[in-house]
Amino acid sequence: MVDPAGPRAAMTANLWWFMLALGLGVYVLVMLGLAASLITRQDGRFQLPDLGRTRLGVFGGLVAPAIVLVVLIVADLRTLVAVAAPPAPADLTLEVVGHQWWWEVRYPDQHISTANEIHVPTNAIVLIHLGSVDVIHSLWVPRLAGKTDLVPGQTASMWLQADAPGEYRGQCAASNTRLSPSTCRAGGTHPANNTALAACTTCCICWTSPWHVAHETPA
Repeated sequence: MVDPAGPRAAMTANLWWFMLALGLGVYVLVMLGLAASLITRQDGRFQLPDLGRTRLGVFGGLVAPAIVLVVLIVADLRTLVAVAAPPAPADLTLEVVGHQWWWEVRYPDQHISTANEIHVPTNAIVLIHLGSVDVIHSLWVPRLAGKTDLVPGQTASMWLQADAPGEYRGQCAASNTRLSPSTCRAGGTHPANNTALAACTTCCICWTSPWHVAHETPA
């Protein structure tokens, strides 16, 4: 979140930083008001008439919080709308299917399937259709996109875009009591701590060359 590598993650990060700044601003104002009340009188109250205290209570307890909540709701809805769908037609469409304990990645147009790794071109809008064959999974690539759940019997979708080549770690962030404790990594399954949290990892390796051509060539 603090180091986004794609536009969708950047919009989420910007919302987070805005909420943090707003929260810090409210905290500073409250602390300043508290300090002022402690300094003005020994009993810790502002030297205001009863009507002034009532107005201060109404504004500080009702009006100001309502304004802050409206600002947060508007910012949140704007971000939700912006990240819900890609800004342009997708350059590449993939299918990702969650299994216990691995990810199946399909490239329908290239007739390629991989496991636990997603190879995409840089600066390309990638649309991913998500599904599950067993339990609820949740695909999350923090530096590229937010978390999206994979529910058995349903098809979800998400999009992402990588601004630069590199390897971006992904995470299966779904907690499900039907999942036995293990961690799925590229290349195999390894024991993990005694927990019901599925911590399946995958890679999003961005490429600029025609990767699928090399993989379609017979060995």
